[in-house]
Amino acid sequence: MAKGGNLLLGVGPNGKGEFEPAVYERFDDMGRWLERNGEAIYETRPVEPYQEGQVAYTAKGDRTVYAIYLTGQGETLLPEYLDIKTGLEGRLKVTSCRRKRG
Repeated sequence: MAKGGNLLLGVGPNGKGEFEPAVYERFDDMGRWLERNGEAIYETRPVEPYQEGQVAYTAKGDRTVYAIYLTGQGETLLPEYLDIKTGLEGRLKVTSCRRKRG
């Protein structure tokens, strides 16, 4: 994600030519995630350090860097603190893109 790659989804029908219900659920989940976080994905470029631990980085323009926290299996809460690494200097502003579901 953070190094300018593409996501390839290997999804196909079962032996009856139908998609399993889980496929539709996963696509719905991905669509909701992109609705909330697409700003950090679309029209961005890779930016160092690309990924450190569970944080991946993208950038838009010269003044905006996105730090995307990648939750682990079964993880439901964000950590209280994140160590954001960037080569930017000067006065920096950090905001959270977390939005309520609904």
